[in-house]
Amino acid sequence: VVDTYRTLRTNLQFAVVDRPMRSMLITSSIPGEGKTLTSANLGITFAELGKRVVLIDGDLRRPMLHNAFGIKRSPGISDCLIKQLPVDSVLNSTSTPNLMVIPCGTIPPNPAEMIASKRMAEFIAQLQSSFDLVLIDSPPVTLVTDAVLFSSHVDYVVMVTKFSSTNYRIAKDAIDGLLYAKANILGVILNGIKTGRGYGYYY
Repeated sequence: VVDTYRTLRTNLQFAVVDRPMRSMLITSSIPGEGKTLTSANLGITFAELGKRVVLIDGDLRRPMLHNAFGIKRSPGISDCLIKQLPVDSVLNSTSTPNLMVIPCGTIPPNPAEMIASKRMAEFIAQLQSSFDLVLIDSPPVTLVTDAVLFSSHVDYVVMVTKFSSTNYRIAKDAIDGLLYAKANILGVILNGIKTGRGYGYYY
């Protein structure tokens, strides 16, 4: 599994030769497709290269990232924006060198408005100036507008789907919604495949 995420990291790096990847949004079409697990592991593998990585829990409705790293949910990104806290106060170190995590924080009553705000754009821009890579774990595209709104703040978007689970039409609608918002979709990750014997070098 670790090698698979490292391969994914390498593929993403080769896909952005013309334009540096400073920020990326990880989303899915529906819940349960593995976007949070993918976000966490991508953060770890990029940090292994010596890059300074910050991973943000952008799911301001059902945050899960803090559980994956065993940190407190608050203070987090919402508290930083509302209470105007310094960025350093919401950065959490992890067991992986070079990887910092910003949890969701207090769940706001108006997540979409917060994501679309000028303050959110400034917050992400500030992180991009301080870190080599900003990764954002966002809610699924088809349930709420959060991922579409976040896409305007980042360089690239990656969508996670699940083998034998994700409905093709729902996934297509999610991608169409992102494209309509002029999101720069880097690719789609097909999650949940049981790997078997390979086909040899040339295949």
